[in-house]
Amino acid sequence: MKPLQSVQGLFHTLTFPSSGAKSINQVAQQLRTAVRHNHYRVRHVDGQRIKRELVISAPTRTVAQGFVEQLYGDAWFLSCVKV
Repeated sequence: MKPLQSVQGLFHTLTFPSSGAKSINQVAQQLRTAVRHNHYRVRHVDGQRIKRELVISAPTRTVAQGFVEQLYGDAWFLSCVKV
């Protein structure tokens, strides 16, 4: 895929139908909510009982868990709570 095509695809997903005129503030608000991520507090305990707790900004809980497991390895115990 060419870079221009991907930018155009993004642009088309953010446009509004011409039936109703949207103000620039309404468009900006929709863009902010489209890219907003949730925050998750993740507790990771590995096999050697080393405890880690961090807050991660991620779109979903699964992504947050995957990031921590990729960073620190498989967990003996893992909890992920939305904050």
